[in-house]
Formats: sequence, C-alpha cells, structure tokens
Amino acid sequence: MLLDRLLSDLSIQVEPFAVCRVSDTSRLRFRGFGWVTLHFVLEGRGRMHGAGRTVDLRPSTLVVVPPGTPHSIEGMARSTGTAGDLEVACGRINAVYGPHLGLFDRLPGPLVVDFAGSPDVERVFARLLEEAQAETAGLQAMTSALMRECLVLLLRKLCAEPDCSLPWLRALDDPGLADVVDLILAQPEQPHSVDSLAASASMSRTAFATAFATSFGQTPMAFVREVRLRRAAELLRTTTLSIDGIARAVGYDSRSQFSRAFQRLFMEAPGRYRQV
Repeated sequence: MLLDRLLSDLSIQVEPFAVCRVSDTSRLRFRGFGWVTLHFVLEGRGRMHGAGRTVDLRPSTLVVVPPGTPHSIEGMARSTGTAGDLEVACGRINAVYGPHLGLFDRLPGPLVVDFAGSPDVERVFARLLEEAQAETAGLQAMTSALMRECLVLLLRKLCAEPDCSLPWLRALDDPGLADVVDLILAQPEQPHSVDSLAASASMSRTAFATAFATSFGQTPMAFVREVRLRRAAELLRTTTLSIDGIARAVGYDSRSQFSRAFQRLFMEAPGRYRQV
C-alpha cells in the first residue's frame, strides 16, 4: 500500500515547535528556510502571505510551506469585534523518502489542510509543544515519532482526495513507477536512461516518460540528475572524498560536467559548498 511503502523509508527530523502569538495589529515574518515549515492554528483567525497567495487561517488549519519560501503571518480581530491573538504552533521538519526525495519537494506553493473535527491532529501538536517545553531526554526521538503520526494523518487525508495535492504520492501506487523511483534512489550512479528505466517499469518509453513527468513534474533524466547531485552534496558534507571521486561516485565521468551541473542546482561550486 502507498502509505506503508512511503513510511517504511521516510526519514524525519524535527526542530522543536513553539507557539507563535500574533496580534491583529502585527505581522510575523519568516525567511525561506532549508526545511519545510509547518504552521498549525491553535486559536484565533488570521492570514498567511507567501508564494504569491494569501491563505486564511482559522483553528485546526495546517499549512505546509515548501523549503525556500519566505512568508508572513498576520492576525485578525475576532468576529465579535474584540481583539484576540492568533496562536499558531510553528516548527520546521525535514521529511525525506529514500536518501534524497523530500516529501514536499514538488509543492508549487503552501499546502493548506483543514483538520477541523480531527482531535488526533490537535493532540499531536499539543504533545509536540509539551515536548519542546520539557526538553527531556529523548526529545528528538519523541518529536520524530509524533511528527510521523501527524504525517500519516496528513497523507491519509490527501490521498483520499480526488485530486491529490502531492501527485507523486499517487505514482508510488503504480508498482512500475515505484520500482523505478526505488532504483534511482538506491543506485543513482548507474548509467540510467529513459529506455532502461522504462524497461524496469515494464512500460513503453513514451508511456513511461509521460507518466513520470505527470507525477513528478520533471523528466526521468532530470530526476536522475537531481538525485545524483543531492547525493554528491551529502558526500561533500560528510566525507573527505575528492571532488573527482565524488563525481565518479554519483555517475559523472567528467569533473567539469559535474561541477557545472552542481553549481546550477546549488548556486555554488562543489569546493565552495564543502567549505561552507
């Protein structure tokens, strides 16, 4: 099943959540972070502005903000005309399927989900806040477990919708596409081609390329290239391998070709990336 396949290989890191309080006369600004930002409304009304759109905030609204998206939150006066703070549980997560595929990488903008009438989600965020305040041993393990529960509830809700907000989740229900994604993530250095990947999916070249692009928003080879470069970035951060060695390890025969591709994705040359 989709959720079982996804969650069996989903790595989750969570920064401690905090309560953000915003009055009806103020605005809280967030820069574009490297991780996904989550906002869950605990109380009050307000709006979030980001990625060219405005989102209405009300109790039990969950907003998933993609990495690198600057945004802001402002409060609103309550319907009674009296002032009241907007209270939001705010935090950042890194949820990655396999080594390199971020769960929310393909979001074009903030994802808004209404969990009104879903006490399980409210309970999860209450516990996340309690854990952050207590700062007891096992904080990271407990917050990761709680966030995994939250993501199960979120994915169940999204996958029940006729038009899933994360199209690539639907792709994992197709055994052929799922096997191809697993193959690319496990062996990005192999000499993959559209033909070889289509064969692995037991599909024709045209049908495979169309299905893949529809689900992932990019061509199969663009996906292969991104996975290779993200693996290279990990090796630059965590090993002392030479840049030539890393280029070969992720499937590039030419250091210059690797360096150009790396700089296009990360806006820095591999050597500079390692120093930073």
